[in-house]
Order: sequence, then C-alpha cells, then structure tokens
Amino acid sequence: LAKPGPGLEWRVDRKLQHLREGLHDLIKRDLGKDYRTHFDGVPFARRVAVAGTTARLDAWCSRLAQAISAKQLPPSLAARTLQLLDTPAPPGAPPAIVSAAPAQSPAAAAAPAAKAAAAPAQRPVAAPAPVAAAASSATKEAPAESP
Repeated sequence: LAKPGPGLEWRVDRKLQHLREGLHDLIKRDLGKDYRTHFDGVPFARRVAVAGTTARLDAWCSRLAQAISAKQLPPSLAARTLQLLDTPAPPGAPPAIVSAAPAQSPAAAAAPAAKAAAAPAQRPVAAPAPVAAAASSATKEAPAESP
C-alpha cells in the first residue's frame, strides 16, 4: 500500500445541524443499506448538546475521511464532502479543482454566510492527502458537457 502524503489542514465553521443535513443525512440516504458497512459502530453526534457529542462527531468524521481516502464511497459523496467543508486545493493542484463547485444563486450563496456569522469558533479540519486525490479523480471522472 502506498503511504499517504502530508495532510492538508484548514479551518471552517459548520454547525452540527449543517453537518447532519449536508453530510450525514445525504450520505446515509445515498448509501442506503451500505451505510452500515462503512459506519457501523460509529454513530453520528446526537441532536442535543450532551456529553460525548464532540467525540462522536470526531469519530464519525474520521471514518468518513477513511472511507473517502480508500475510495469506498462514490465520487459524488466525496465531492459533496469536500465542497461542504470548503476544502482548499492542495498546493500545486490544477485550477480545475478549485472551480469544480457548482454555481449558486445569490440567495443560496448568502445563506452559508449568514449561518457562518452565527457559527461557533473555528476548529481545525485535517484530511489526509488521499482525500484531495479523491477530489481530483472525481473531477476528472465527470462527463464532459456536450456542445
């Protein structure tokens, strides 16, 4: 097996509800019964702020990163994860990765900014280098648009 390269670190504000709706619920829906294959024994954070919420969220996100790095999830879910977390392009990446996010309406683009203003303090997000590679392959595998 190839050794993972250096990790990529950045900061992003996301509320638990945003992570639940934008990642967990989407991934669970898209994977269906296969969700248990990847996340069995690693529950997502509870809806209420109780002891253990951070530990559960950290464990679930670690499992998500492992599944993406091992290319066990569809490229669309890997791309959605990278978009939701505002993943920066790795150093030396081609510009196509940076512009891979779909265009948003002004109202949709303003909604995350309003949520971010009320978000908790930033926490570092770290992803192993293979996650960035998954984004690259997802971008390359996208079908070209017809003229």
